[in-house]
Amino acid sequence: MPEGLNFAQLVNLFATVLFFLVVVFPLIGATILWQGFRLAKVPDFPFLKCWKIYLTGLLYAYLVLWSLGCILFRAGDRPNEMFSVISTILVYAVPLVAIPLLGRNFSRRVLVVEVIVILIANTLIIVVGYLLSPSRTGDQAKMLIQQPARDARPRDVPPRNGPSRDAPPRDGRP
Repeated sequence: MPEGLNFAQLVNLFATVLFFLVVVFPLIGATILWQGFRLAKVPDFPFLKCWKIYLTGLLYAYLVLWSLGCILFRAGDRPNEMFSVISTILVYAVPLVAIPLLGRNFSRRVLVVEVIVILIANTLIIVVGYLLSPSRTGDQAKMLIQQPARDARPRDVPPRNGPSRDAPPRDGRP
């Protein structure tokens, strides 16, 4: 666990990242893909199908990135700039292969729409992810990872072994 990050903050960070990766980004891409098919007058691609195709393509990309990160880096290692370049290329390459295969329609019009939409949507996703990244600036990272106080125990808590100030006397008198 990162230093200074308590369990609740870690769960909140995980939920936020998961929300963006699995809900927001696929909805953005699916909406652009669906509108692209509508503009190109391609039948048989309702929004739900576009969402499933785009979500699956992004999940394959996430799986490849996660697997590559596990293979290349041990626990505690920091990714270098080359990994950032490779991961950016993979964010484009994996959906460019997966989404046409998942759509199962290889007409020229469908493939052109899919390629254009993947390039636009994934660029938008990378920009949004970069802008929302807590490590983009040092101030945002400091806000995310706060150092714990030296003595986390409140001052008004009585010691464990001694009697409480508010406890009645033991002889029964009020």
